[in-house]
Amino acid sequence: MKTNTYHIFTDALSDMPHRFSQEKDFTRISYEITLNGEERLFDSFDDRSMDELYSELSSGAPANTRALSLAEAIENLEQPLSAGKDVLCVTSNRFLSATSDQIEMACKMLRRKYTYRKIGFISSFTTSTALALFVSQAILNRSNGMDIDENIAQLSTIVDYTHHYMFIENIKRLEAGGRAALDEKRIIAPPYTLYILPVDGIHQIYGKYISKKQVHEKIVELISFHDITSSVFLGYASNKDEAQEVLKQIKSINSNLTIELVRVGPISVTHTGCGVIHIAFIDRLHKRATIS
Repeated sequence: MKTNTYHIFTDALSDMPHRFSQEKDFTRISYEITLNGEERLFDSFDDRSMDELYSELSSGAPANTRALSLAEAIENLEQPLSAGKDVLCVTSNRFLSATSDQIEMACKMLRRKYTYRKIGFISSFTTSTALALFVSQAILNRSNGMDIDENIAQLSTIVDYTHHYMFIENIKRLEAGGRAALDEKRIIAPPYTLYILPVDGIHQIYGKYISKKQVHEKIVELISFHDITSSVFLGYASNKDEAQEVLKQIKSINSNLTIELVRVGPISVTHTGCGVIHIAFIDRLHKRATIS
Protein backbone atom coordinates (compact mmCIF):
# COMPACT_ATOMS: atom_id res chain seq x y z
CA MET A 1 0.00 0.00 0.00
CA LYS A 2 1.28 3.43 -0.88
CA THR A 3 1.91 5.81 2.00
CA ASN A 4 0.35 9.26 2.10
CA THR A 5 1.32 11.50 4.98
CA TYR A 6 -0.28 14.76 3.93
CA HIS A 7 -1.79 16.91 6.67
CA ILE A 8 -5.58 17.15 7.01
CA PHE A 9 -7.16 20.34 8.31
CA THR A 10 -10.64 21.19 9.48
CA ASP A 11 -11.92 23.89 11.84
CA ALA A 12 -13.78 24.23 15.13
CA LEU A 13 -17.16 23.68 13.48
CA SER A 14 -16.17 20.02 13.21
CA ASP A 15 -17.26 18.24 16.39
CA MET A 16 -14.83 15.32 16.31
CA PRO A 17 -14.97 12.31 18.65
CA HIS A 18 -12.32 12.31 21.38
CA ARG A 19 -10.38 9.51 19.65
CA PHE A 20 -9.14 12.03 17.07
CA SER A 21 -7.45 14.24 19.67
CA GLN A 22 -4.18 12.33 19.16
CA GLU A 23 -4.51 11.78 15.40
CA LYS A 24 -1.22 12.37 13.57
CA ASP A 25 -1.04 14.86 10.71
CA PHE A 26 -4.42 16.27 11.60
CA THR A 27 -5.36 19.73 12.90
CA ARG A 28 -8.71 21.11 13.92
CA ILE A 29 -8.20 24.86 13.96
CA SER A 30 -9.72 26.39 17.08
CA TYR A 31 -10.68 30.00 17.58
CA GLU A 32 -12.21 32.03 20.37
CA ILE A 33 -15.85 32.67 21.15
CA THR A 34 -17.06 35.71 23.04
CA LEU A 35 -18.72 34.74 26.32
CA ASN A 36 -19.98 37.42 28.70
CA GLY A 37 -18.07 39.97 26.63
CA GLU A 38 -14.74 38.14 26.98
CA GLU A 39 -12.93 36.25 24.19
CA ARG A 40 -12.20 32.73 25.37
CA LEU A 41 -10.93 29.51 23.83
CA PHE A 42 -12.78 26.28 24.58
CA ASP A 43 -11.54 22.84 23.53
CA SER A 44 -14.24 20.22 22.90
CA PHE A 45 -11.64 17.49 23.49
CA ASP A 46 -11.41 18.82 27.07
CA ASP A 47 -14.52 17.85 29.06
CA ARG A 48 -13.72 20.26 31.88
CA SER A 49 -13.53 23.15 29.43
CA MET A 50 -16.84 22.15 27.86
CA ASP A 51 -18.56 21.68 31.25
CA GLU A 52 -17.57 25.24 32.09
CA LEU A 53 -19.02 26.55 28.81
CA TYR A 54 -22.28 24.60 29.16
CA SER A 55 -22.72 25.84 32.72
CA GLU A 56 -22.38 29.47 31.68
CA LEU A 57 -24.61 29.11 28.61
CA SER A 58 -27.29 27.34 30.67
CA SER A 59 -27.29 30.25 33.10
CA GLY A 60 -28.05 32.63 30.22
CA ALA A 61 -24.59 34.04 29.50
CA PRO A 62 -24.54 35.88 26.14
CA ALA A 63 -22.24 34.23 23.62
CA ASN A 64 -21.12 34.98 20.07
CA THR A 65 -18.83 33.27 17.59
CA ARG A 66 -16.57 34.72 14.94
CA ALA A 67 -15.14 33.42 11.72
CA LEU A 68 -11.54 32.29 11.47
CA SER A 69 -9.49 35.12 9.99
CA LEU A 70 -7.57 34.75 6.74
CA ALA A 71 -4.31 35.38 8.62
CA GLU A 72 -5.11 32.60 11.11
CA ALA A 73 -5.94 30.19 8.29
CA ILE A 74 -2.68 30.97 6.47
CA GLU A 75 -0.65 30.65 9.66
CA ASN A 76 -2.05 27.20 10.41
CA LEU A 77 -1.75 25.84 6.87
CA GLU A 78 1.79 27.12 6.44
CA GLN A 79 3.15 25.06 9.32
CA PRO A 80 3.05 21.67 7.54
CA LEU A 81 3.65 23.24 4.12
CA SER A 82 6.89 24.86 5.27
CA ALA A 83 7.90 21.50 6.76
CA GLY A 84 7.53 19.83 3.36
CA LYS A 85 4.06 18.28 3.63
CA ASP A 86 1.04 18.58 1.36
CA VAL A 87 -2.32 19.54 2.91
CA LEU A 88 -5.99 18.74 2.48
CA CYS A 89 -8.61 21.07 3.98
CA VAL A 90 -12.10 19.73 4.74
CA THR A 91 -14.57 22.43 5.75
CA SER A 92 -18.24 23.30 6.12
CA ASN A 93 -19.33 25.83 3.46
CA ARG A 94 -19.84 29.54 3.01
CA PHE A 95 -23.58 29.37 3.75
CA LEU A 96 -22.93 28.08 7.26
CA SER A 97 -19.69 29.83 8.12
CA ALA A 98 -17.38 32.44 6.64
CA THR A 99 -14.53 30.32 8.03
CA SER A 100 -14.87 28.00 5.04
CA ASP A 101 -14.33 30.95 2.69
CA GLN A 102 -11.25 32.06 4.64
CA ILE A 103 -9.69 28.60 4.49
CA GLU A 104 -10.44 28.28 0.78
CA MET A 105 -8.89 31.70 0.15
CA ALA A 106 -5.83 30.72 2.18
CA CYS A 107 -5.46 27.60 0.01
CA LYS A 108 -5.58 29.69 -3.17
CA MET A 109 -3.00 32.15 -1.87
CA LEU A 110 -0.65 29.48 -0.57
CA ARG A 111 -0.75 27.56 -3.87
CA ARG A 112 0.97 30.54 -5.46
CA LYS A 113 3.70 30.48 -2.82
CA TYR A 114 4.14 26.70 -2.50
CA THR A 115 3.93 25.78 -6.17
CA TYR A 116 5.68 22.47 -5.51
CA ARG A 117 3.19 21.35 -2.83
CA LYS A 118 -0.30 19.87 -3.25
CA ILE A 119 -2.98 21.89 -1.44
CA GLY A 120 -6.44 20.31 -1.62
CA PHE A 121 -9.78 21.75 -0.53
CA ILE A 122 -13.29 20.30 -0.28
CA SER A 123 -16.50 21.61 1.25
CA SER A 124 -18.75 19.11 3.01
CA PHE A 125 -21.90 21.29 2.82
CA THR A 126 -22.71 20.38 6.40
CA THR A 127 -21.50 21.16 9.90
CA SER A 128 -20.88 19.92 13.45
CA THR A 129 -21.15 16.13 13.87
CA ALA A 130 -21.83 15.58 10.16
CA LEU A 131 -18.73 17.58 9.23
CA ALA A 132 -16.84 15.47 11.78
CA LEU A 133 -18.11 12.30 10.09
CA PHE A 134 -16.96 13.69 6.74
CA VAL A 135 -13.52 14.54 8.15
CA SER A 136 -13.20 11.09 9.72
CA GLN A 137 -13.85 9.59 6.28
CA ALA A 138 -11.05 11.75 4.85
CA ILE A 139 -8.69 10.48 7.56
CA LEU A 140 -9.74 6.88 6.85
CA ASN A 141 -9.21 7.39 3.11
CA ARG A 142 -5.70 8.66 3.79
CA SER A 143 -4.90 5.67 6.00
CA ASN A 144 -6.13 3.42 3.17
CA GLY A 145 -3.52 4.95 0.87
CA MET A 146 -5.53 7.53 -1.07
CA ASP A 147 -3.62 10.58 -2.23
CA ILE A 148 -5.23 14.03 -2.01
CA ASP A 149 -6.91 13.91 -5.43
CA GLU A 150 -8.26 10.40 -4.79
CA ASN A 151 -9.49 11.46 -1.37
CA ILE A 152 -11.33 14.49 -2.73
CA ALA A 153 -12.86 12.37 -5.50
CA GLN A 154 -14.18 9.82 -2.98
CA LEU A 155 -15.47 12.48 -0.59
CA SER A 156 -17.26 14.20 -3.49
CA THR A 157 -19.35 11.06 -3.99
CA ILE A 158 -20.73 11.18 -0.42
CA VAL A 159 -21.44 14.91 -0.02
CA ASP A 160 -25.10 14.53 -1.00
CA TYR A 161 -25.46 11.35 1.05
CA THR A 162 -24.13 12.71 4.34
CA HIS A 163 -27.19 13.33 6.50
CA HIS A 164 -27.35 15.56 9.55
CA TYR A 165 -30.30 16.15 11.85
CA MET A 166 -30.38 18.47 14.85
CA PHE A 167 -33.04 18.65 17.53
CA ILE A 168 -32.78 21.83 19.58
CA GLU A 169 -34.77 23.15 22.53
CA ASN A 170 -34.70 26.82 21.66
CA ILE A 171 -34.36 28.86 18.48
CA LYS A 172 -33.18 32.05 20.17
CA ARG A 173 -29.45 31.34 19.90
CA LEU A 174 -29.77 30.40 16.22
CA GLU A 175 -31.65 33.61 15.55
CA ALA A 176 -29.08 35.67 17.47
CA GLY A 177 -26.31 34.16 15.39
CA GLY A 178 -28.14 34.84 12.12
CA ARG A 179 -28.49 31.11 11.45
CA ALA A 180 -32.28 30.98 11.24
CA ALA A 181 -35.41 33.06 11.34
CA LEU A 182 -38.71 32.09 12.91
CA ASP A 183 -42.20 33.53 12.56
CA GLU A 184 -42.91 35.68 15.60
CA LYS A 185 -46.26 33.94 16.11
CA ARG A 186 -44.58 30.64 16.90
CA ILE A 187 -43.88 30.23 20.59
CA ILE A 188 -40.76 28.82 22.17
CA ALA A 189 -41.80 26.44 24.93
CA PRO A 190 -39.24 23.88 26.12
CA PRO A 191 -39.22 20.92 26.55
CA TYR A 192 -40.63 21.02 23.03
CA THR A 193 -38.00 20.71 20.35
CA LEU A 194 -37.46 21.96 16.82
CA TYR A 195 -36.43 19.53 14.12
CA ILE A 196 -33.69 21.10 11.97
CA LEU A 197 -31.89 19.80 8.90
CA PRO A 198 -29.18 21.51 6.84
CA VAL A 199 -30.19 21.20 3.19
CA ASP A 200 -27.86 22.47 0.46
CA GLY A 201 -25.83 24.23 3.11
CA ILE A 202 -28.65 26.28 4.62
CA HIS A 203 -30.37 25.59 7.93
CA GLN A 204 -34.06 25.06 7.40
CA ILE A 205 -36.65 24.51 10.08
CA TYR A 206 -39.32 21.87 9.62
CA GLY A 207 -42.61 20.97 11.20
CA LYS A 208 -43.80 21.79 14.64
CA TYR A 209 -42.40 21.60 18.12
CA ILE A 210 -42.28 18.05 19.38
CA SER A 211 -41.73 16.54 22.81
CA LYS A 212 -38.55 14.80 23.93
CA LYS A 213 -40.32 11.46 23.60
CA GLN A 214 -41.27 12.35 20.04
CA VAL A 215 -37.67 13.41 19.35
CA HIS A 216 -36.46 9.95 20.30
CA GLU A 217 -39.19 8.34 18.20
CA LYS A 218 -38.26 10.54 15.24
CA ILE A 219 -34.59 9.56 15.51
CA VAL A 220 -35.53 5.86 15.55
CA GLU A 221 -37.79 6.47 12.53
CA LEU A 222 -34.95 8.16 10.64
CA ILE A 223 -32.51 5.36 11.44
CA SER A 224 -35.08 2.78 10.32
CA PHE A 225 -35.66 4.54 7.00
CA HIS A 226 -32.06 5.14 5.94
CA ASP A 227 -29.65 2.62 4.45
CA ILE A 228 -26.69 3.57 6.63
CA THR A 229 -23.19 2.62 5.50
CA SER A 230 -21.15 4.53 8.07
CA SER A 231 -20.91 4.89 11.79
CA VAL A 232 -23.63 7.03 13.34
CA PHE A 233 -22.34 10.07 15.21
CA LEU A 234 -24.78 10.86 18.02
CA GLY A 235 -24.07 14.32 19.36
CA TYR A 236 -24.96 15.80 22.73
CA ALA A 237 -23.96 18.83 24.81
CA SER A 238 -24.76 18.71 28.52
CA ASN A 239 -27.38 15.97 28.06
CA LYS A 240 -25.28 12.80 27.90
CA ASP A 241 -27.90 10.73 29.72
CA GLU A 242 -30.45 11.56 27.04
CA ALA A 243 -27.97 10.67 24.28
CA GLN A 244 -27.27 7.32 25.94
CA GLU A 245 -31.00 6.62 26.06
CA VAL A 246 -31.32 7.44 22.35
CA LEU A 247 -28.37 5.14 21.65
CA LYS A 248 -30.17 2.27 23.43
CA GLN A 249 -33.30 2.88 21.38
CA ILE A 250 -31.35 2.85 18.12
CA LYS A 251 -29.55 -0.34 19.12
CA SER A 252 -32.91 -1.96 19.90
CA ILE A 253 -33.90 -1.71 16.22
CA ASN A 254 -30.46 -2.19 14.65
CA SER A 255 -27.84 -3.82 16.84
CA ASN A 256 -25.34 -3.92 13.96
CA LEU A 257 -24.88 -0.16 13.76
CA THR A 258 -21.71 1.39 15.14
CA ILE A 259 -22.77 4.43 17.15
CA GLU A 260 -20.34 6.96 18.61
CA LEU A 261 -21.34 9.46 21.25
CA VAL A 262 -19.82 12.81 20.28
CA ARG A 263 -19.76 15.90 22.46
CA VAL A 264 -20.98 18.92 20.53
CA GLY A 265 -18.31 21.60 20.56
CA PRO A 266 -18.24 25.29 21.47
CA ILE A 267 -19.09 26.80 18.08
CA SER A 268 -22.12 24.59 17.54
CA VAL A 269 -23.45 24.72 21.09
CA THR A 270 -23.22 28.52 21.16
CA HIS A 271 -25.81 28.56 18.36
CA THR A 272 -27.98 25.62 19.45
CA GLY A 273 -27.90 25.61 23.25
CA CYS A 274 -27.09 22.83 25.68
CA GLY A 275 -30.09 20.55 25.12
CA VAL A 276 -29.26 19.71 21.53
CA ILE A 277 -29.22 16.19 20.07
CA HIS A 278 -27.51 15.51 16.72
CA ILE A 279 -27.45 12.47 14.49
CA ALA A 280 -25.18 12.19 11.47
CA PHE A 281 -24.55 9.32 9.08
CA ILE A 282 -23.90 8.39 5.45
CA ASP A 283 -26.69 6.72 3.47
CA ARG A 284 -25.68 4.92 0.28
CA LEU A 285 -29.12 5.24 -1.37
CA HIS A 286 -30.90 8.38 -0.19
CA LYS A 287 -29.68 11.88 -0.88
CA ARG A 288 -30.35 14.79 1.43
CA ALA A 289 -33.74 16.14 0.43
CA THR A 290 -35.94 19.08 1.28
CA ILE A 291 -38.76 18.13 3.60
CA SER A 292 -42.00 19.96 2.85
